[in-house]
Amino acid sequence: MIFAFPSALLGSIAIVGLVATYLYRSRFRKKPVSSLMLWRQTALPNEGGIRRDRLRLPWIFYLELAILAALVLAAAVHMVRRSLQHTLTVVIDDSASMTALGRDGRTPRERAVDALAAAIRRNPPAAVRVLAADASGASVAGVVPPARAAALLVGLPAASPSASLGPAVARAAELAGPGGEILVLTDQPPPPDFEVRPPVAWIALGDAAPNAAIVYADRSIGADGAEHLLLELRAFGDAPPAKVRLTLVPLAVGGSPLLVQDVDFDDGRARLALTLPPGTPDVLAILPDDALAFDNRAILLAAAHRPLHIGLCIADDGLRHAVRRAVEVSGRAASLREFAPGAWPPPPEPHLVFADASAALPPRRGWQVRFHAPAAPNLVKGPFLQDGASPLLEGVSFQGTVWNVGTNLLDGRALVFAGSTPLVALEESRRAATVRILAADAASTFFRTPAWPAFVWNLIDGCSAAQPGPSTRHARVGEPVVFALAADERAAVLDTPAGERALRAVNGRANWMPPEPGLYALRTGGQTMPFAVNLFAESESDLRGCRRGRWGGGQEALRDERAFRPFAWLAGILALALLTFHHAVLSRRESRARGQIGEMPKTGGGAR
Repeated sequence: MIFAFPSALLGSIAIVGLVATYLYRSRFRKKPVSSLMLWRQTALPNEGGIRRDRLRLPWIFYLELAILAALVLAAAVHMVRRSLQHTLTVVIDDSASMTALGRDGRTPRERAVDALAAAIRRNPPAAVRVLAADASGASVAGVVPPARAAALLVGLPAASPSASLGPAVARAAELAGPGGEILVLTDQPPPPDFEVRPPVAWIALGDAAPNAAIVYADRSIGADGAEHLLLELRAFGDAPPAKVRLTLVPLAVGGSPLLVQDVDFDDGRARLALTLPPGTPDVLAILPDDALAFDNRAILLAAAHRPLHIGLCIADDGLRHAVRRAVEVSGRAASLREFAPGAWPPPPEPHLVFADASAALPPRRGWQVRFHAPAAPNLVKGPFLQDGASPLLEGVSFQGTVWNVGTNLLDGRALVFAGSTPLVALEESRRAATVRILAADAASTFFRTPAWPAFVWNLIDGCSAAQPGPSTRHARVGEPVVFALAADERAAVLDTPAGERALRAVNGRANWMPPEPGLYALRTGGQTMPFAVNLFAESESDLRGCRRGRWGGGQEALRDERAFRPFAWLAGILALALLTFHHAVLSRRESRARGQIGEMPKTGGGAR
């Protein structure tokens, strides 16, 4: 209950006056009379004694007392608290900078837990809805009782490369409804183009701090067959350090450092390129501890292509030589074997087969490239039209080549045309693909141009990506990873830093965005295939924009409006109703008294 006008309680003095009026009214004045024989009732006088007589007041007194009490209540009492089951919607910044250590040795995430607890104490809600704002937008982390809200916040990873707070607040407004209370917990002030208006409260809990970070790292196999390591470092702060010590250690526990080197910064940037000796194991790049720990580590697994076995079943010597040469130049084949039509090679079964269209092969297995002899061949110089969106034609140009085309058509989706004649077509299924090429020999100059080995590289790369395993060995937090599964598997089983996780697969593939850095592994087809996830996000590593503060206001009035119900109008209506009834009673009593006076017998002027 809220007393809007405490001074109105002075109106209760009127109640005292009413009681006094009725008490003093009951004291009669003495009036001498000649006789009591014509009186209807003789009242016995009160006598002294030890017995207490009950005060007898007319019922009209209690009616008038109720009228005065209702008027005083309407003037003094503004609202009464009602049982309000509202839900507090919390938008929590789930980016990595929320784990940076501040001046007090605490992180913004820890301060956010305290800020949420304080908000719950000020206005206890029935439930707390938590939205995690990360790079992909906002996701509902859960709707929990207030007692479990802090534990829910602590359990969130806070490792995203960015936080989409604007869309997250918009999503929170949709879920909260009109007037729903929204609390934003982050480490930075709102952007200049974002206006914080009630019922949104924006609380920033960060501290600016210097920080050094690994913003990019890659480990790959070069054209020379050697492994190369590339690292890019950044130093942020008003006075960034001139150098930082980089350490490379084996990922396996217990190994001695492989490299310890001081890296000099040039305007806050540094790049380090290394050639690793053969047999270098999986390594961990480490920077010294500073405000943010996530960007001081980078896991770099040994570069390795998936083993790909390739088979050849081509009759024409020139075409077979062109295919063999392009496959060997790619360096991606674990084995390259020739076989005769109808004689499938022994295990291991080839993943990619180049064969004549007339060659008898088992039902479609894996990837196949079939060469079709043109009907009524005719040499053309173009023009050539190609599907620029197909990954098989990336970096491949047919312009300037001479192609021996025919009148026959190819099955599948055409990728390359010479006029209206398809030259290359693609048929895809769940786990296999067939590429059809209109050529039965090496007469086309395409097989003697740089476009041919590029085309074969794309074929091998596409076939390799279709094999069971993750799409990359080095992923970033917040970026999707595609997992190809072995035959007949319906779910991808992952070993993550948080434990085992199963992903539902569609057409032999599953998609997932790793939520935090660390070492992961896919288990499929009896194999365990590791892959690393690192945080490379300059915007999160730069802590210069972190601040503390609160934006948004006026929520108290909205909170009172939701938590309290107006009461004065109800008390006023009650007083008006009682007053109307009181007036009707008195009017009726007065009318009855006048009627009784009119009915009294007249005296005087009779017989003497």
